[in-house]
Amino acid sequence: MKTTEFSSSSSPSDRRVGALLRHLTAGTDSPSTDRLSSVIASPTSEVSSGSVFAHLVQAPEDPILGMTIAYNKDPSPIKLNLGIGAYRTEEGKPLVLNVVRKAEQQLINDSSRVKEYLPIVGLVEFNKLSAKLILGADSPAIRENRVTTVECLSGTGSLRVGGEVLA
Repeated sequence: MKTTEFSSSSSPSDRRVGALLRHLTAGTDSPSTDRLSSVIASPTSEVSSGSVFAHLVQAPEDPILGMTIAYNKDPSPIKLNLGIGAYRTEEGKPLVLNVVRKAEQQLINDSSRVKEYLPIVGLVEFNKLSAKLILGADSPAIRENRVTTVECLSGTGSLRVGGEVLA
């Protein structure tokens, strides 16, 4: 594949997208590289004549979201949505438990609370207490200091981060 250099007159978008495309196609000698060469020459110009993403294959449907779609289609009045990890009202709106409302109010009223970013590992005390809750306060692993925890974003994000750490 030929390399296309951008002049100073190229738009910043063209230069950024071009750099990304060069990185993604480095060492590629497939039939599609001619098309990519033209995209690299002026990446944002492709948008007017068709999407640069037109040849991407759609990812498979998410099975969890599929459960929610099936739930929404089900006419039964006694159905239960097991596809989302949240409580809902009869009208399908998010249900905030009273204990959550009380905790939120306590946080709002606590003027001593620091409103800065947490460290990389998250809230250390929360992590320690979570480990004790999950493994038991008398866990040998906790007593022997063989447990580490980190706070991650919710749901699949945490699973992915954990999987990548363990891989």
